[in-house]
Amino acid sequence: MRTYMVPEHKQYVEAVECGPSVRNFVIENNDPELIKCYNDAIASLVHFRNCHIKLTNEYIVVQSYKLHRSRKHESLSQVGTGGTGLIPFLKGIRNTTEEHRLPF
Repeated sequence: MRTYMVPEHKQYVEAVECGPSVRNFVIENNDPELIKCYNDAIASLVHFRNCHIKLTNEYIVVQSYKLHRSRKHESLSQVGTGGTGLIPFLKGIRNTTEEHRLPF
């Protein structure tokens, strides 16, 4: 995916990856208020990812199906333009995000 990114965006993602882990910081501090804030941020990301899945389904998968209804083709919900399963891929990212919640 980074191959398609604007160079500045790619550099930003790489810089964030090299930085300290927010999750590890929260775990090490073991502060209930900090854990709640962290989990709230994760919940917001999960909500965003759910909205992204719904929009992708409505505006890409369904529209593609309507456009190509008469042709036999593999659904975009199964295979995206990059050859990956589009909806399963997005759901996997959402699930991975949700798995990063911390127990209280």
